[in-house]
Amino acid sequence: MDATRARAPEIADLATAQALITALHEQLATSQRDVVSLRHQLDVLCRRLFGKKSERVDPRQLQLALAQLANEPGPVTEPVEMDLGETVTSKLEYEPASFVVLETARATYACPHCHTGVVEAAAPPQALETSLAGAGLLAHVIVAKYVDHLPLHRLDGICAREGIDLSRSTLCDWVADVATALAPVGAQLRREVVAADYLQTDDTSVTVLGDQGGSFKGRLWVYLDPLGQQVVFDATATHERDGPAAWLADFRGQLQADAYAGDDGLYTTGRVVEIGCMAHARRRFVEAFAMDGSAALMVALIQQLYQVERAAADLAPDARAGASSRSRCWPSSRLSATDWRRRPCRNPRSVTPCGV
Repeated sequence: MDATRARAPEIADLATAQALITALHEQLATSQRDVVSLRHQLDVLCRRLFGKKSERVDPRQLQLALAQLANEPGPVTEPVEMDLGETVTSKLEYEPASFVVLETARATYACPHCHTGVVEAAAPPQALETSLAGAGLLAHVIVAKYVDHLPLHRLDGICAREGIDLSRSTLCDWVADVATALAPVGAQLRREVVAADYLQTDDTSVTVLGDQGGSFKGRLWVYLDPLGQQVVFDATATHERDGPAAWLADFRGQLQADAYAGDDGLYTTGRVVEIGCMAHARRRFVEAFAMDGSAALMVALIQQLYQVERAAADLAPDARAGASSRSRCWPSSRLSATDWRRRPCRNPRSVTPCGV
């Protein structure tokens, strides 16, 4: 007996046997019809391939015909239309911004008898009274320059592609006029930030174009009120202490900053309490770690503090303050700063840990 022949299933009752016979009979009838159809197709192809020369076909064409026959659908029946709903697809598109001209018509009246009193309707308020630019265009220019960091000469080219000729000098004048118009808002924002009792500050260098040509390195200072969620920027031409000293002249409270020596004068007045920056302190220990493996302990302790901050980032202010109070004992419970000052610094190029 052929071992590869499928073993017949064991039938326990007559009803199951009859059902199996019916299914096998239908399958056999279907297979027979398929055999007859494929045999006819094979006969036709053989006659085309091996018959008369005029009836022969290219083998590649035969291969294509066989592939088509394999994918040929069954008998064609009359289609029955059924409403199965609809398929909705979404695609994100972009409609470029456009320039428009807004015209304001103001009626003019005069007395029909004396013809002396001419009255004209008042013009609506404008962002810049002497400028042809509307408030929306001015806002677009300011956001593109200071939020998207798009230089004005590139914005000039973008406008040119839309058929609008805006020279760079015109854009510069608009930026300057907007700064003048917003000066009262900036002054009020500064008063509110200075009125806080806790601020964070830092600075960075920025390249400034000179009035007489060339450029120089200016400074951009940021003053953040994290509790009030307000921020103010101040620009100075140098990195001297006169800039932050003048800006914080009326400030009283805690100031979190880096180790900028220009802030030392503020701390000596007694009205400003210095709060060190743990990121700057950690940087020194990371530098010392290359020469002194014991610095790894302080790096690990600072990492634990960062984990507390990440866990409290999304908490409400009261809950965040509670998490902060629980971490105030850090790192005195593990290692005091005095212990680090007593240890010799093995890295001659670093002030760590002696200077922390």
